[in-house]
Amino acid sequence: MSKASTLAERISTRIAQITIVNGYSTDIGLKVFRGKGKLDENDLPCVVLVEGEERVEDSTETQYKARQRFTLEGHDLCDPDNPNDKAHMIIADLKRAIFDGDRTFDGIVRPRTGLRYAGRRIATRDDGARIIAASIDFDCEVAESLTEP
Repeated sequence: MSKASTLAERISTRIAQITIVNGYSTDIGLKVFRGKGKLDENDLPCVVLVEGEERVEDSTETQYKARQRFTLEGHDLCDPDNPNDKAHMIIADLKRAIFDGDRTFDGIVRPRTGLRYAGRRIATRDDGARIIAASIDFDCEVAESLTEP
């Protein structure tokens, strides 16, 4: 396994803890998908982990330091008249799960400056729709060897 796939797995494991039983506001952690694009109502509640662009900040012949962008999209049923209420709960749960606890994800992400919040979004939806999506973006700084990814 590569560092990248291990990090994605560890993020997924952390997100899977988002349940009401564990003290969160939603149950979006009941299903965590790494990269799934098309969802239907049977998938809800859930989180989709999207791996974005990797930006190399420094490199040598076989070593590099980079920032990997991740997006966590929480999807759940909502009150169609007040969908943002559930969206704000999703955002709060995602922030808490990622930024509370070990921010190095067992040493993969560089300590102190390696984990950075990059913003949030509430998706637009059709009026009356019962499904809401909200997401956060964050960057993980990692150092890696190209000969042992």
